[in-house]
Amino acid sequence: MLNTCFNSLNAVNKNVKTLLGVFSVLLLSAAAAPSPAPSAADPLLPELAIQEVQKGPNGNQYQAGDRISLQVTLKAEESMNENAITLGLPKGGPTLEDQGWYLDPNTQTLNGTLRFIVSPVQVGPLTLPSLFIAYGEGKPFARTSTYSIQVSAPKSEPGAKPELLPIIAIGLPFRYWLLLFVSTAILTFLGYQLYQRYRKNQARAKPVHIPVVTPEPDHVIALQKIDQIFASYPFSIPNLKPVSFGCSEVLKEFFSRRFKIDAAESTTDEMIELLRREALNKDNLKEIQNLFLDLDLIKFTSEENYQSIKEEKYLELKVKSQMIVQKWKLQIESRGETP
Repeated sequence: MLNTCFNSLNAVNKNVKTLLGVFSVLLLSAAAAPSPAPSAADPLLPELAIQEVQKGPNGNQYQAGDRISLQVTLKAEESMNENAITLGLPKGGPTLEDQGWYLDPNTQTLNGTLRFIVSPVQVGPLTLPSLFIAYGEGKPFARTSTYSIQVSAPKSEPGAKPELLPIIAIGLPFRYWLLLFVSTAILTFLGYQLYQRYRKNQARAKPVHIPVVTPEPDHVIALQKIDQIFASYPFSIPNLKPVSFGCSEVLKEFFSRRFKIDAAESTTDEMIELLRREALNKDNLKEIQNLFLDLDLIKFTSEENYQSIKEEKYLELKVKSQMIVQKWKLQIESRGETP
């Protein structure tokens, strides 16, 4: 009998332990499970009826984009709170835009009445869902009722012209025109004075008498070149050729400038003919021709033809060249008749 009682007690103890374990698991699961998100339709929140501040001309018929002023009546203690009151939907669900509504975030509390503005953005029957009413981001203390309307697209009369703003003529007052004229006159006067001062300074910077650089006379240049030729090529048979070429070029250049002829590229005969046209007599032409014959002999022949020339002949070429330059220099400067 005792054994039977003992076994019965053991069985009861095991069942109690099992029940306690199951109950503990249920408590832990309930504690770990997240609480459901609040809903605007939560029956625990008091519902405040939405009223239209001003009825539309067509009752509950509105057009898309119309601004509709709505209001709800708050309790006295709720309207006395200094924090801003906000409206919104629970997070995680569809937005107001998705449901066809735009909610102006600015609200107004006046004499226990909360006013806000909504606009329909879709066409057809629309229902504004129940909205949370809270202080800022705090916990909601109430909710609004739903609000239903019929929305149509904006209408325009066929053939109606778009409304244009009237053209407004814009003009400056007389005092501004006068001020502009006076300012322009002053700036013009100042600019003219600065320009006159600049011209005076430039005139002072320039010398009163600009020195005139007198170019060297042609005969002086020719004599200097002849001296340079003979200084560069002292007497020797090989130096006779560059001396002859040099004297010939200097004399032709001198004749070209003095008589305004093109003798630089002319042969001896062509040059003599050009000088004859300038009224040079036979004796003068003969003197020039004899000198150029001596120079051409050296210029256009080999050394065998003039290797017998002595230093006296070398110096004679220099003297004759200088005398011809001096002779025609004197005649041109004195404007005398050509001999």
